[in-house]
Amino acid sequence: MAGKDVGDRIGPYQLVAVLGTGGAGKVFRAAWKPTEGEAEESPPDHPPEVALKLLRPEHAANEAIFNRFVREIGVAQAIDHPHILRHVDSGLAEDYLFYAMEIAPYGSLQEVLRRRNSLPWRDAVEGAIHVAAALGALHDRGVVHRDLKPGNIFLADDGALKLGDFGLALKDDAERLTISGQTVGSVRYMAPEQVRGRRDIDGRADLYALGCVLFESVAGRGPFTGSDAIEFFRQHVNEPPPKLRSVAPTAPASLEDLVDRLLAKDRDDRPPTAQAVVEALQAILSAPDGEVDNLADSLTGAPAAIEPLPSLDDSDAEFDAASPHDEEPYSGDDADNDTAPPTASPTPPAYVAPAGDASLSRRLAEGGPERKGCAGLLLVVTVGLGTLLVLVWAG
Repeated sequence: MAGKDVGDRIGPYQLVAVLGTGGAGKVFRAAWKPTEGEAEESPPDHPPEVALKLLRPEHAANEAIFNRFVREIGVAQAIDHPHILRHVDSGLAEDYLFYAMEIAPYGSLQEVLRRRNSLPWRDAVEGAIHVAAALGALHDRGVVHRDLKPGNIFLADDGALKLGDFGLALKDDAERLTISGQTVGSVRYMAPEQVRGRRDIDGRADLYALGCVLFESVAGRGPFTGSDAIEFFRQHVNEPPPKLRSVAPTAPASLEDLVDRLLAKDRDDRPPTAQAVVEALQAILSAPDGEVDNLADSLTGAPAAIEPLPSLDDSDAEFDAASPHDEEPYSGDDADNDTAPPTASPTPPAYVAPAGDASLSRRLAEGGPERKGCAGLLLVVTVGLGTLLVLVWAG
């Protein structure tokens, strides 16, 4: 059957533009445009435009795909956090299951890194604080993201980086999402225990992925490179990552030490919680030179309490969903799950905003000015009969 496209309607939404396309559906920029007989005004707090993820009816008949889509909606509904894309609406219209979320007008971190290659280390650290805070909110509710990557980190118009795409998210009381190869996630950012197919994945797998993202953001390349998934798997499991400062010499030693801990092969050697990572990153960001004494002291303790998951038979379900705000098809892996979406847990401690200003997303998207603290040096060079003025920036 012909799918929906720009200009068509889904319920009260007018499809305005395509933001992403995948085998199972599309993500559109959509505007609230009620027809005659519908409410003329959007509900309270409903933005005029949303990112609307649409599952095609023929794919909704696939139980694995349908349940993964429902799980993504359930996770987003259950968690309200300033660094997680906000759930706006969801429902069924004309046999299409849809999910409307906060739109991120500046795209994804993946797009930024493609254009800029790398970021000043302070900007990368500030962004990592946003992401770690979002992971902490997930882990506090017993949810593991399992597919953290630059393409799932979005740049919102309020200056924040926000985490999205919870199709692979896993809850402690849920059955295990499986695929034929027993791995779930994106190969460049996958923790060794995910590669091995362990059934007791916890939040430290997300912290490993954060280490990969942070390394890539500062160095302009990931800690591991390969021509195929098998090569990435081998390196994640067996090869020590390069030192951050060997490819990004301006990064502070404290940041290198933290990245080393995040990329530890044994999850017991990683920071125990996302909150511990937030605090370490804030200390690095607050230090004039990024160097923090006794950083390791803040990276001890017990991991977040996420219980081992019950075993299930594996399945061979296939899924290729669109990721919001990303023009390429979603690159996650196959999944299968038939449990109900997670429900909200008791509210965790109040979130504390990270150090830094409120323009991070815009600054990253626009390739904006260096952070405060950069010093300019004006050189006057005499060349023949003329004088050349050279402005050199030192970060």
